[in-house]
Amino acid sequence: MTWNNLGTLSAREEAVLVWSAILILVVLSKPSWRRAAVPAALEILRAMLVWRIVAVFGLFFVYIAGLVWLGSWTSAWNPSLTKDTVLIVVGASLPLLSKGIVSIEDGGKLFKHFIQETVGATAVVVYVAGLASYALWIELLLLPVAVFATALNAFASRREDGRAASMVSSFVLIVLGIAAIVWSVSSLLRGASGLEFGAEMRSFTLTIWLPLGTLPFVYATGYLTAYGRVLALVHASSGIRASWQVRIALLLGFRGRLGAVKGFHPYTSGVRGDSSFREVLHVAIGSPPAHR
Repeated sequence: MTWNNLGTLSAREEAVLVWSAILILVVLSKPSWRRAAVPAALEILRAMLVWRIVAVFGLFFVYIAGLVWLGSWTSAWNPSLTKDTVLIVVGASLPLLSKGIVSIEDGGKLFKHFIQETVGATAVVVYVAGLASYALWIELLLLPVAVFATALNAFASRREDGRAASMVSSFVLIVLGIAAIVWSVSSLLRGASGLEFGAEMRSFTLTIWLPLGTLPFVYATGYLTAYGRVLALVHASSGIRASWQVRIALLLGFRGRLGAVKGFHPYTSGVRGDSSFREVLHVAIGSPPAHR
């Protein structure tokens, strides 16, 4: 029985690092793969270093640091949760930020996505399954199987002729998940003398309050990004940059509604860069939320 102690890498996480290192070494060892991978990685890095993106993520990490300070002040966070904090930020908060900017169309959907990812049944099951790890050699054997089954399931589920492969991969993932849960629960029932329940409860609540705390930042970032897109579309559709009257009227008319600003289209609303304050305000107030 191997409990995943707070602040240290579990056998499962060590297996991820080992396989990641192996993958990197294999790619770098083959000249043809290296010639393809290195320029692609540099291109992605160059795209990420646009000042707007750097500013957003920089502010986001400052905001996260503020949440962690508040958690420390209220005794909800301590240094032993540093590893969990990093994993939550990378695995939950950053994807939530990206979805809030790109794909989530209104505040209700944003909150629904948060519930599904943090306090839904799947999130609880994943947490319970991660309480205890197998031995490292078992984790090293199972990790490629899990990754392959996940990739196969994602690929096959999008193809009409992939039903059989999707069913097989889903079955494999279900078996692996059930086995991990049974292992964790059985370890707990067998004594768990090395398990600190208070620390585990703080770890579990961290998976809820930290992503929840990021929601205001995600909402504001998604709103301001969509507002900037509206101003760019006003300029593109009329050939005139939006005046201050137009900008203020749009802000007042949207009333902080993410769905309203994402559903606004200057091409169909007739808003121009030199439209009157009253006209723009009337149109913005009446703009329906996106995809309702």
